[in-house]
Amino acid sequence: MKEGDRVGVPWLYSACGHCEFCLAAQEPVCADAQFGGYTKNGGFADFIVADPNYVAHIPAHLVAKNAAPLICAGITSYKGIKQTQARPGEWIVISGGLIRFNRQRCAFPSVAS
Repeated sequence: MKEGDRVGVPWLYSACGHCEFCLAAQEPVCADAQFGGYTKNGGFADFIVADPNYVAHIPAHLVAKNAAPLICAGITSYKGIKQTQARPGEWIVISGGLIRFNRQRCAFPSVAS
């Protein structure tokens, strides 16, 4: 990643990366976690300085309004799926408001990978 790359900055702005919570993929409860719009300025800006370890790369061909769900609902879905340790071919169920996101994601299969 380099300066000027198109990225999205999620709610979790950064974390220490080495405490027991970070090592267990539980960064939001890290004592040093920073959150966009709460402990760090930004979130609804055209430009922002962000920790490259905590941003999502957005392909140039994807328009911003279609990329936005990937930064919040997408990360929520991804984290939940990752926690299940589901393997290819196994079934999982995602319910609630994330159903709409998952339908959107199906419209952009190149982004999901």
